[in-house]
Amino acid sequence: MKNFYLFAMALLLSLGVKAQNLKMPDYLKPGDKVAILSPASLPDEGFVTATEEVFQRWGYQTVRGAHVLQKGFGTFAGSRENRKEDMIQALTDPDIKAIICSRGGYGAIQEMQEIPFKLIADNPKWIVGYSDITVVHSAWVNSGVMSIHGHMGEHLMNYQGKDSCSLALKGILEGKLPTYTIPSHPMNHKGEATGMLVGGNLSVMCGMTGSYLDFFNRTEDLILFLEDVEESFDHVDRYLNLLKINGELARLKGIIVGQFTHYTQNGDYPDMNYVFEQNLKDLGIPVIYNFPVGHVDQNYPLIEGAKIQMTVGESESSVKFF
Repeated sequence: MKNFYLFAMALLLSLGVKAQNLKMPDYLKPGDKVAILSPASLPDEGFVTATEEVFQRWGYQTVRGAHVLQKGFGTFAGSRENRKEDMIQALTDPDIKAIICSRGGYGAIQEMQEIPFKLIADNPKWIVGYSDITVVHSAWVNSGVMSIHGHMGEHLMNYQGKDSCSLALKGILEGKLPTYTIPSHPMNHKGEATGMLVGGNLSVMCGMTGSYLDFFNRTEDLILFLEDVEESFDHVDRYLNLLKINGELARLKGIIVGQFTHYTQNGDYPDMNYVFEQNLKDLGIPVIYNFPVGHVDQNYPLIEGAKIQMTVGESESSVKFF
């Protein structure tokens, strides 16, 4: 009965997604409180400590979720209920202005299916993370709230918040919308497109395809960005074909192919970009290859649900938020 109730609640909540305008959470001000949560896998304590140190150095107060380092549940940071409690606490505490995820891994889908869209919409605040946190971004976007696909604890620990991507993240949180310009890749499809940016980890995103959490429940013009790690050529081809047969690739205005790292090379493709090209070459939309986003040090922070203009030229390509 509980599972039926949760399904019915999620279905009803999803019906209002199409009519909502996305909210941009308030920008941070000096002294604001920032919560550190572990919505998925258990992080190293160093990830959490480093995140605290970086945000405190940037002028913010930090608050640890009660179960951010909770052991005893396998690879998870506490139980499903623990992680749900931490998320609800951070959302409903009016003093907390942003949520930073300690790491990805796996597990966010367990509790996020029990977080009502209305709770997120009524308490719009930035949440930052990537990889498995793609589930959280999809919940935020479908709730009508923007979020940030960006650095988590490990990168903050390794670079102490002083690298360009961490500083770009700080800038977004404080109200500075970025424009990224990179050299064009030989496989790029030239052109321009404007639309709402959504996406993240390809395998995680495809695990939500067709559900009430699917990014494609949004009816706006969409531009999709993708990244992943430790996948094989045939897995990625399967994911792309899933998006194709669901009609999701055909409705896109543009695609940004990020970094696919530590992948298994099976088949005749020289690299992962060729797997994408076989599936994207006939779409007739702009495509940027080799964009710096994903499980890499140069992981440009991207605002999920924000409007962007992507321009793909002969010598360079750009992504502009506005």
